[in-house]
Amino acid sequence: MSLADLATASANRGDNVAAAELAARAAAAFLLEQGEPNFDAPNMLMMRVQLLLRMGDHRAAGPILDRAEQLAQALPPGEPFDRLRVHLVRQRGEVLLAAGDRPGAQAALCKALELCETTSGPDDLDAAGVHNLLGIVGKFTGNFDQAAAHYARAGEIFAQHGASESVLGALHHNLGGLAHSRGDLVTAERETRHAMDLHAAADGPSAVSTAADRGQLGGILSELGRHEEAERELRRTAQDMTAAHGPDHLEVAIAQTSLGAALHRAGRLTEARSAYRKGLAARERSQSSEHPELAPTLLNLSRLYEQLGDQRQAELLALRAARNLEGAVTEDHPVLAATRDRLAELSSLIR
Repeated sequence: MSLADLATASANRGDNVAAAELAARAAAAFLLEQGEPNFDAPNMLMMRVQLLLRMGDHRAAGPILDRAEQLAQALPPGEPFDRLRVHLVRQRGEVLLAAGDRPGAQAALCKALELCETTSGPDDLDAAGVHNLLGIVGKFTGNFDQAAAHYARAGEIFAQHGASESVLGALHHNLGGLAHSRGDLVTAERETRHAMDLHAAADGPSAVSTAADRGQLGGILSELGRHEEAERELRRTAQDMTAAHGPDHLEVAIAQTSLGAALHRAGRLTEARSAYRKGLAARERSQSSEHPELAPTLLNLSRLYEQLGDQRQAELLALRAARNLEGAVTEDHPVLAATRDRLAELSSLIR
């Protein structure tokens, strides 16, 4: 079996570390055997980047993607080389999104979409994948109508091609997340449960995809006041993500901060503070302390510390949340608005 086949087999088994190492070795072997220009080596490097993203290591992914793009530039126009270049630009958007650079991610993904539509056509499955990612960027930045339009277009293309349950599950997960961000909890629960059913049927009830749906559902149930259900779903999410990735993975940390929010809403302040702090520390290690996705947890911790009587710590956490969001979201983004309201409240209390 070739190194490329071994890398694919390891990835399919969920052994991401081994698969990433094998992909690097396969890329080096292709370059040694074939020289440049080279089609197979950037494909293997792209696999390595995807595995690093799966493991939560966006920092290591960037330089590897740089090398893959350099190799792809020397390839002639036409299939399959154009498609490879689309995939690489799309992956650049994914790396930037993971790093919290939302404007950069949007620019890269718009470039990928333009390249895909020019070379493969607007109804190509790769175009649907890019639309889906642009929907995610729109949700994170607060451009909710734009996000909905991209998700709708992705859904149209997926329907044309008879996309799998797993692919449709990812789309419905994102639709649930968008509804959650908009405050439409009824739609958010319905879409997320649909995603979980699709992923459980396609990938299994304990798969990473299903666990991600369960974690999202837990957050929604918490906001609906269904605290016991929320806690159950979030603890199961952390368990399944730990089994898949190990205890220090970003997805486990996200489950922990979501559990903190659920415990907080249930009035279990000491337990909530512990879960928030544990998850936040892990997310800071993986995403950086300035990442915009930390803002909701920082804002929740600010409220918790105010309840515990520590006004100064509450203000410092709210200031951090605002700094993390400014420039990364629209001025009318609900989390940024809530953060500014929080700072105004704390300022009046301190005075």
